[in-house]
Amino acid sequence: GGVATAAECLVVTAFIPQDRSDDSFFVTVWLHRESELAEIVKLEADENRVKGQSKHGVVIASGADLSVVFAGGSPDLEPIVTEDSIRAWSGQRANISLPVSCQNLHEKKPWFLNFRLESAGAKLGNLPVLINTRSARQAPNVAAPEEVWLFPRAEPHVFLSYRRAQADVVDRVRLHLLNDYGYKVFMDVSPECGLEGGRKFQPQLEEHLARAQVFVPVFTPMPSGEDEERAKLSYLACVKDSVAQNRVDWCYRELQLAMRDSEQGSKLIIPLYRNVNIGEELRDLPADIAKLAEFQCIQLVDTFFKESVRRVHNGIQACLREMQAREG
Repeated sequence: GGVATAAECLVVTAFIPQDRSDDSFFVTVWLHRESELAEIVKLEADENRVKGQSKHGVVIASGADLSVVFAGGSPDLEPIVTEDSIRAWSGQRANISLPVSCQNLHEKKPWFLNFRLESAGAKLGNLPVLINTRSARQAPNVAAPEEVWLFPRAEPHVFLSYRRAQADVVDRVRLHLLNDYGYKVFMDVSPECGLEGGRKFQPQLEEHLARAQVFVPVFTPMPSGEDEERAKLSYLACVKDSVAQNRVDWCYRELQLAMRDSEQGSKLIIPLYRNVNIGEELRDLPADIAKLAEFQCIQLVDTFFKESVRRVHNGIQACLREMQAREG
C-alpha cells in the first residue's frame, strides 16, 4: 500500500499452480514491494499456487505500465495470451494472469517459460519461470481450509452491466457468481434478479444499481446491438459514439452512476473484458468515466472462464474484508 514515489525499485514475482494435471493453467505475475512478498506468497498458497520466480530491482515510474510479454520457452508450452500489462502503477500491489496450454504434460521433465518485462518502451529484463512437472504431479493436492465468505449487506450483491447482444457470455458470469459463490446478481433479463414487467425500466435499473455494492461491467467486442451502427461497435466504442452523437446509452448511464458511487467509497468496480484490446478500449473515454482506465481489468478467457470469475469473487472478498477490518 502507500503512495508511490516518482520511481520505485520493485519486485516482479510469478506464481504457478501446484496441481497442473490439466492441459492448461495460469501463470500469475505480481508487481509489488519487497516487504509485501511474504503476504502475497500466503495469498497465492491459499489458491493452491506456489512461487515460481522473483525478479528484484525492477524500476517503475509512478503511473507507468508494466508489460509482461511471452519471450519463449519449452516447445510444448504455448501461451494463450502472449502479453498483458499491469496498468498505471499507483503504489498498490497488482497482478495479472497469463493462461498457458501444455502438450505432453505426462512427460516427467522440467519445462520453462520466459517473460520479457517492459515499461514505457524500455526493456527491464526477463522473468524466467521453471515448471517442474515431476514434482508438480507428485505434490499432494491439499485442499485449502474452508473459507468463510462475506456478502454485501444489501441485495443485489452484484450488478452486471453489458450489451444485450452479448447476453449469452454475461449469463455465464452470472451463473458462476450465483451457483459457485452464492451472490445475488442483477442482470436485467435474469429470472432470479432482473427487471420486473409492467414497471418503468429506468427507475428499476437505477434502484438496483444504487443498492449493489459491486459493479461489474463486461467490456465485449462488436456487436453491441442489432441496429446497423451498434452492430459494428464494441461496448466502450458504443459509449464513445453515443456521447459524440448525443444519443442515450444506458450502459454509459450505468458507468456514470457507478463511477460516482465509487469515488464516494460506496461501490467496488471490477471490470471484465473479452476479445478486445483493453488498452485501446479505455483510451479517450468521456471525462466523467475516464478514471475507469485506472481499474485493474480481468480478462475472460473461454478456456479459463471459471477461473476468471473466481478472480472477481476474490476481489469482492478482499474488499469486504478490508471494510470489515476498518469497521472493527
